[in-house]
Amino acid sequence: MNALEAYFQGEWLIFPAVKHAVAGLARAAAWGYVLVAVLWLMGLVPVLVWNGEIMPVAASAFLVLSMALRAVLTALLLPALYGLALWCHHVLLAGRGLAATRWVLLILLIFAVLHPVCVSYTCLSGKLLFANQALVSVVLYTSLAAVVSLNWFCMAALPLHLRLALLLFVWLLVVQTALSVPVLQLLLPCAGFLPLRGLAHLAPLVVSLPPREGDDK
Repeated sequence: MNALEAYFQGEWLIFPAVKHAVAGLARAAAWGYVLVAVLWLMGLVPVLVWNGEIMPVAASAFLVLSMALRAVLTALLLPALYGLALWCHHVLLAGRGLAATRWVLLILLIFAVLHPVCVSYTCLSGKLLFANQALVSVVLYTSLAAVVSLNWFCMAALPLHLRLALLLFVWLLVVQTALSVPVLQLLLPCAGFLPLRGLAHLAPLVVSLPPREGDDK
């Protein structure tokens, strides 16, 4: 076993401080997607009020600000989801899930952390930080959804309705990002709130790591 594999499968993952950090991150993500939906609704107000008319400068500025805040917040939530997914992969999945998807999450976590930087730069400057920047979020969300889907049978201990909600949540993220359908942001908290809040409740209660597949019993 190499150093990275040993590090990410260590007992430190269930230290009280780590578990409480995971719980706090899950809680923040749950309410973060509620805030995303609220920002979308707020941005809809000037569009409805001045429908077909020229908006006042203040209304236009409010619309642009709400769109920028929504974009940055959504970008910030992506590395949070990756961090939570990586922790859950090692701590909650039977056999610690598929080895291949563990490494996929670990490698792509780097790009997920850089994603908010790119989005913030674009919102402030109006320019892309690098070519094909829009494809990064599509790849990241699709990879996350694929990881959840491939590990479906490793999360049999999770109630079926929460598994279905989680699956719906991650694929809604993919569709909303790939097809640019902002209205789907209203559905994200509906699908993601229960699984994320459930994780926030469960994380501090974990007392041991699941045995890896192939471990001696």
